[in-house]
Amino acid sequence: MKKSFLERLFLVFIIVLSSLLYGCKDDEMEVENSFVVKSSISDVDIHYTVKGKGSHTIVFVHGWSCDQTYWKNQIDYFENNYKVVTIDLGGHGKSGTNRATWTIASYGSDVIDVVNAIEFEKLSLVGHSLGSMVVVDVASRIDKPINALVCVDYLKDPLVPISNEIAEGLVSPFRTDFVNSTKGFVSTLFRPDADPVLVAQIADDMSNAPPEVAIPAMINLGVRDYSDDFKKLSIKNINRYIINADLNKTDKAHYISLGFEINIIKGSGHFVMIEKPDLFNPVLKEIVNE
Repeated sequence: MKKSFLERLFLVFIIVLSSLLYGCKDDEMEVENSFVVKSSISDVDIHYTVKGKGSHTIVFVHGWSCDQTYWKNQIDYFENNYKVVTIDLGGHGKSGTNRATWTIASYGSDVIDVVNAIEFEKLSLVGHSLGSMVVVDVASRIDKPINALVCVDYLKDPLVPISNEIAEGLVSPFRTDFVNSTKGFVSTLFRPDADPVLVAQIADDMSNAPPEVAIPAMINLGVRDYSDDFKKLSIKNINRYIINADLNKTDKAHYISLGFEINIIKGSGHFVMIEKPDLFNPVLKEIVNE
């Protein structure tokens, strides 16, 4: 008995649907997964994403008032040969805000909790801006081997802790008008010839961060003394690198003395991984492969 046209069409539909559901499922699971881990600090939900596969895992940590989406260009570049992990620090992106204090150490604990939740053979840490100091904190106290520690566009002048009084004076405009103060601050992080659409996009995004998180984070970033972190790093077998834009000068001699190898990306502002991914990504790849 011949099958009707509708019956044949239905069979084709079932075959195609089965191939989509079962033939692609494993690949999708290998390529992308989103997870939540409870932070050991205040039990905050920390959202993170895992993409790609490989024995070498690269963990990317965003900067002040940003989130894990700022690493999109790096995810696309590295996911074919590496496992790529991006994190929303507490109070950022999709992660929770139920925490009383927002310090570099608490952010470091967020990252450590994610690292403890994932499987890897080889680990590299990459942090941008505030995230640079977060990965320094992580590397200084984690008990797992780290292949490379990469600080992106933060370590320029020697870090000298400021007093709480000075910090409060610096954040005063942000307390008065967080949105416009943040937009003004962000505009100073770009070169004059930067793409105005990108500048506006990042300024709008960062100015929508919760002030109750952003302002304490800014204060705690400035008042912390990092000398002990650098001392701890000096006795660990961790390759240390800096990737900076040339918008501001880098005190190369100082950071070389602390064991860092320095790479400068020309023609970029602060968000070098977004502004110049074609220059940034090959440099980072060479670093993590050393």
